[in-house]
Amino acid sequence: MNFDIVILEKKSSLQQLNKIFTLVSSSNNLHIQFLELISYLELQGAKKISKLRKKYNSNNFINHHMKEEFSHSKFLKDLSLKIGVRPQGSNVFLKNGFVRNYLSLLEVFICKSLKQIKPNPSQKLSYLTYLLVTYAIEVRAISFYNTYSDHCLKNDIPLSFNSLLEDEEKHLTEIHKRILDENISTDLIFKCLKHEQKLFSTFINRVQSCTSILHHEDSQIYKKTQFELL
Repeated sequence: MNFDIVILEKKSSLQQLNKIFTLVSSSNNLHIQFLELISYLELQGAKKISKLRKKYNSNNFINHHMKEEFSHSKFLKDLSLKIGVRPQGSNVFLKNGFVRNYLSLLEVFICKSLKQIKPNPSQKLSYLTYLLVTYAIEVRAISFYNTYSDHCLKNDIPLSFNSLLEDEEKHLTEIHKRILDENISTDLIFKCLKHEQKLFSTFINRVQSCTSILHHEDSQIYKKTQFELL
């Protein structure tokens, strides 16, 4: 069975994601912190791949993938700086444990799922976990950045994710080939994708809550500033 498909998002999930993009882009402070969050998640992915690379020093794909994830993190950080410099203080999104650990939660689930099927040597388990986590994340990333890009285009926001999307699509194609080589069952792949979808649904709920809090704080700061100007 060919599993090279993207699980269709629930309409409500896409609407919620678009709502978040609308909220964060309504304020420079919000938008900067949101881009910092996505940059942080890309960085976490790069660090996880870096740990795996120590076991597969000769694997050119893993080395290249790691470098590109570090590059994506920097790219997103640079985009945030194009918008401006936010006030000092911690990032409101990264204060949320679930949001911060979304990638690790997916990794733990997939590792446990692999162990339930059959015991694997530690090195092999790490590699299979990497393949499945990466597959689920690349599917998510393509959907996420396409939606984000469409939002920016429709609202004349000068941010482009084209180069990043090209990389993600290449990664997905390569990971797909490697998963086929490992004869990983289609059932397990869909199980992982469905779990990621569940995690992401919670993720965007938490992000929306954080966005609402920060949006309220921005409104209060604006009102205070206006009062002081009187």
